Amino acid sequence: MLTLKIKRIVIILTVIILLAVFPILYYYKSSIGFNIERITGTQQGMINKYFHTKLNDESLIKNFVIKKDIEFHYCIEAELAVPENKINEIFAYYDKHKKITVEEMDEDYFRAQMYSKIGVNKDNFDYQYNIFDSVYRKALLGVSETHTQRTSTLIFTKPVDGYVRVYLYIDKLGWKLADKT
Repeated sequence: MLTLKIKRIVIILTVIILLAVFPILYYYKSSIGFNIERITGTQQGMINKYFHTKLNDESLIKNFVIKKDIEFHYCIEAELAVPENKINEIFAYYDKHKKITVEEMDEDYFRAQMYSKIGVNKDNFDYQYNIFDSVYRKALLGVSETHTQRTSTLIFTKPVDGYVRVYLYIDKLGWKLADKT
């Protein structure tokens, strides 16, 4: 009789533990590495890693926010003040990408919430980069994969007092980059 109660308790505890482990495994598979980095990493290190920059001590991080977007994916929004004479060195990675200038943008584009929120308009806008990468993450227990697109946006303003304001945005953090084959 006593052994039957012990077996029942062991079975119930096993079921409870398994039910608790499955969500943890999903969380682990999807973004545990990013969450550890979010807690232990530096702002400059994360900007350098995710935006492929080489920020130096002369650059100022004016604003840095990690938040979840509407689909509950992590994203970074940051505002930098970068010395005008160091822009090409710090953002050298983007030389191979298409630079979007004010001549290529519609006037209505600057009425978008993103631009008005950061105070960028047609008069102070210089150029921007939009980078789209394919990313994926494995579902629970690695049975399947979910693929989507990661967006990186870098907006550069015209220099003021020797500094360029740079606005950075990237989403789908914690997802792995897919092979570009």
